[in-house]
Amino acid sequence: MDTRFLLLCILLSYSVHAQLPSGFTLTATPTSTPTAQQLGQAATYREAALLDPRFYATYLLKETECPGTDPGDCKYLSTPKGDQDQLGFNWTCPAGFYCPSPPNQQEPQRCGPGFFCPLNSSQPIYCPAKYYCPTPSEIYRCSRNYYCPAGSDKQIACNFLAVCAEKTEYAPKFGIFVLFLLFCIVVLIGFKLKENHDRETQAGHRQRLEKLDDEVEEAFLDPLTKKFNISFEGLGLKLPNGMEIMKGVSGSFKSGRIAAIMGPSGAGKTTLVTVLMGKQKRTKGKVWVNNNEEELFKYKKLIGYVPQEDVMLRELTVYNILFHSAKMRLPADFTTDKIQKKVASVIKFLGLSGVVDSVIGDETVRGISGGQRKRVNIGMELVAEPSVLFLDEPTSGLDSSTAFEVCKMLKTAAQMQGLTVAAVIHSPSPSTFRQFDDLVLLGKGGQLVYFGPREAATAYFAKIGFPLPQDEAPADYFMNVVSGKIAREGDEFFEPSDLFEFWKEFEKVGHRLESFNVPKIARVRDVSLDLQQEEEEPFLNRNGTFTGTFTGEDEKLMAQPSSSSKPEPKINFTRTKKSMTAATKPKGTFFKSLGHAFLDMFATIWWYITDLFREWWETIKAIFYFLTCQKDPIRENVGAEMQLWLCFKRAAIQFYRTPGAIVFEMLLHLGCGTFISVAVQKMTSLGSLPLDVCITTPYVMRWRCWNPEDTLRQAGMFVALGTMFAGINVGSGTFGKEKVVYWRERATGLKTLPYFLGKAVVDLPRILFAAIMYSTALTLFFPYRQYFSDLYVSVLLLYFSAFAIGYTISIFFNNATVPLVGTAMSLLWALNCKPSQMPQSSGSGKISSPRYFIEAFWLNEMARRPWDDFQKIEDGKEARYAYIKGNFHKDLLFMVYIALGWNFLAFLALKLVNRRRQV
Repeated sequence: MDTRFLLLCILLSYSVHAQLPSGFTLTATPTSTPTAQQLGQAATYREAALLDPRFYATYLLKETECPGTDPGDCKYLSTPKGDQDQLGFNWTCPAGFYCPSPPNQQEPQRCGPGFFCPLNSSQPIYCPAKYYCPTPSEIYRCSRNYYCPAGSDKQIACNFLAVCAEKTEYAPKFGIFVLFLLFCIVVLIGFKLKENHDRETQAGHRQRLEKLDDEVEEAFLDPLTKKFNISFEGLGLKLPNGMEIMKGVSGSFKSGRIAAIMGPSGAGKTTLVTVLMGKQKRTKGKVWVNNNEEELFKYKKLIGYVPQEDVMLRELTVYNILFHSAKMRLPADFTTDKIQKKVASVIKFLGLSGVVDSVIGDETVRGISGGQRKRVNIGMELVAEPSVLFLDEPTSGLDSSTAFEVCKMLKTAAQMQGLTVAAVIHSPSPSTFRQFDDLVLLGKGGQLVYFGPREAATAYFAKIGFPLPQDEAPADYFMNVVSGKIAREGDEFFEPSDLFEFWKEFEKVGHRLESFNVPKIARVRDVSLDLQQEEEEPFLNRNGTFTGTFTGEDEKLMAQPSSSSKPEPKINFTRTKKSMTAATKPKGTFFKSLGHAFLDMFATIWWYITDLFREWWETIKAIFYFLTCQKDPIRENVGAEMQLWLCFKRAAIQFYRTPGAIVFEMLLHLGCGTFISVAVQKMTSLGSLPLDVCITTPYVMRWRCWNPEDTLRQAGMFVALGTMFAGINVGSGTFGKEKVVYWRERATGLKTLPYFLGKAVVDLPRILFAAIMYSTALTLFFPYRQYFSDLYVSVLLLYFSAFAIGYTISIFFNNATVPLVGTAMSLLWALNCKPSQMPQSSGSGKISSPRYFIEAFWLNEMARRPWDDFQKIEDGKEARYAYIKGNFHKDLLFMVYIALGWNFLAFLALKLVNRRRQV
C-alpha cells in the first residue's frame, strides 16, 4: 500500500477532530514566510492533543530517503525538525519505532516484523523489495544467490534451478526446463533398455513356437471334454411396447458343426444369439442343453462370443492379448507352461506366428492387418477352450479370400474339437458359404424361413418355387428371396411373409421334403397389414412384370378377361404406407405410446434388479465354494487375487510401452504448472498496518487499511484450477478409452474390483510424477515461501482427487463429451471454495478438495511470512477467510477422504452403469 495514500486518509480523519482557526490559510506547499499570528497559532498546536491535518501535511511531514538503500529504492516519512521550517516543530523517534505525534502526546509505537522504521519515522513502511530487514531498525541489500520480495525479514535462498544476482526481487527457476529435458532423456534410455529386453522375450516366444511345430495339431485339436448340443423351440421376444422382434424360432446347434445365421436387416440375427446366450431374456420358448431343459447362461464360462468389432487393447502385442485371455479364463489348475503351450498352439493354428510380437495398432499406430486382427479377435475366445462359440459377423470388413480362410479355420476347429459354432454372417462368397454345415435364415420380424443343413437349402427353396439359377451365388439368392426381391415361380402375388407359412408346414412333416406339399396362401388384404410393413418394394418377376401389394382398382383391372394374346402390361402394384396413414391412423396413439414407455422403463428397472441379485447369488456361491474347499462344477477360474495381478501387469505393459505418450503427458502437467506460475507470479500477502494507524482513517477507506494486499487465496484457487483441469483430463483416459474391452471381459467372468484396482494402482506413479511436474513448474515464477515438500503433498492429493473424478465422468459419458464435462467439473470444484465454507458447513463445499487445498496452501504460505496478525494467532483459532490456523494436516486428511470417495464412486459406476453390455 502506498504510504502517502494512507497518510492522506489519516489526515482526512484528523480533520474530523481538529478545526483550523479562522484566518489561518494553508497551501499544499508554503510559498511565503509565516506571519506572527501563524507562528503564535503554531505554538498553540504544539501543545494540542491533535494536530490539524492540513497544517501537519503542509509544514511538518518530509519524504526522506531510507538509510542504507540506493537512491529511489526506499523512502519514508520522517518526523518534523525545527530547523526545517520557521514554525519550530521538532521531535525525534528511535529506530525500530514510529511516532505519528510528539512524544509528550503519544508514546513511540514499535514496528512489527516485515516493516522498516528507520530513525525518526512518523509512519511504518514495508521492508522494500530487493532488501531484507532482520529487525524493523535494520535493512540490508539482498545478497547474491538470494532473493527478497517486499516485506522480507530474511533472505530466501535461490536453489540450483535459478540464478540470483545481488538485489533480486524474484527468482525465476528456468533450470526446471533442463530438469524436464533430463527426465525425457532418462525415460528414453529406460525405454531403450526395455526394448532390448522385449527383443529377448520375443526371441523366446519364437523359439517356443518353433518347438511346438510338431505338437500344434495334437495340442490344439484334441476333442473337448465338454461338448454341447443346443436345441430350442418356439423362441420369442416381445418388447414392453408390444412389438415382437422374434417369433416361433426353433432349431438346434450341434457339436462339431458350424452354422451360418443369415437374414436381412432387422431380421433378429444378433437377437437370436443374445437370447440363446441369456444376454437378453426371452418371453417365449424353451432351450435344451444336451437334452436337459436349462438355460445356456448357466455355462457362460464355457461359452465364447466374438463381437463384430475387434474389441481389444491396441497397445498390446498379439501374444500379450492371447496369453492374458487364456490366463483369465482357462481352469485355475492349468500350469503356466500348459497355458503358454495352449497360446502358442492357437497362434500357430491361426497363422499368426509372424506377428506374434507385433502390437495390434490403431488409426495412429501401425500394427497388424485387418484380417490378422480378426483372427486375434477369434483367438481370444479359442484360447479359453469354449464348448460353444458364437460370432457376430466374423467376416465383416474382410476381403473374400481372408473371409474364406477365417471360416475354414472355424470349421476345422468345430470338426476336430467337437466345438459348437454359430456365426451371424452377411453376404458370404460361394467358397466361404460352403464352409458352413447348417444354415439359419430369418425374415423380418424374427421368424424362420429356413433352418437346416446348408446343402438341403437349395432343394427346399426349389420346392417352394425358388429354383436357384445356374450362375447365381446361393447365399445372395437366398437373401434376395427372403428380402422379397425375387418373385415366386407361378405366383405373381407372392409376399415375403408367405415364406414363414411355408416353413411352418415344412416343420409339420418333420422336415421331409418328399412329404412336403407347398400350401396355397389365401389372399385376404387388410389395410392394417399394410401399415405394419415398414417398407414395401416392387420385385421383379421372371416374366418381366412388377408385382406387389395392389389396390381394389388394380383387382378389377386384373379380373378383366384378356381380349388378345398380347402379354399383359407391366404394372407396379406397390402401395405406399404414406398414402393410407391419414385415413387409418388409430386413435389414442399418444397415450398408448406413453404406456409403452412406462412399461419399458419398469421392465428395464426389473431386469436391472434381477441382474444384481443374480450377481450377488453367484458371489455367495463362490464364497461358499471357497469356504468349503469345493470347485465350481462348471469351471474353476483364477481367483480375484490372480485377476488383480493379471490386470495390473497388463495395464503396466499397456501404459509403459508408449514412451511418447508418457513424455507428452508429463509435458501437459509441466505446461499447466508453467501457465499457472505466470498467472500467480505477482500474488503475495502483506501484513496489516498497526491498529492506531488504521483507526484514524475515514470509515469508507478503513477496509483498505485493515485488509492490505493478500492475493494468496486467489493464487491457491489458480493452482487448484490448473491441477483439476490436468488431472481430470488425463485420468479420464484410464477407463474411458477401454470401456468396451471391460464390457467384453466382464461378460466372460472378470470381476470389477480386481480390474479397477489394477488400473488404479498403475496410475499411482503417473499421479506422483504429474504432481512433481506440476509443482516444480509452479515454482518457476511463483515466489512461494512454504516448504516445497508441503506444496508437493498438497498438489499430489489434489491430483489424486482429480484423477478419480476423471475416472467417474469417463464412465458416465462417452469419449466425445468427456473433455467438456471435465472442464466444467474443474471449474465447479475449483471455484466452489468460498471462505465461509468450513468443513462443518453443509453444501458441495464440504466435499470439494480444492476448498481444503486452498486453505492448506494459504496457511502454509502465511506460516512462513513474518506478519504479526497471523503469527500471534494461536493454533485452532480463526484467521482470515474463516480459515483455522493449524488446520494443514486436517485439510490433507479431508482431501484423502474425498479422493477415496471419488474412487469408490468410480468403482460403483464401473460396476453398475451399462450393465446390459456386461452380460
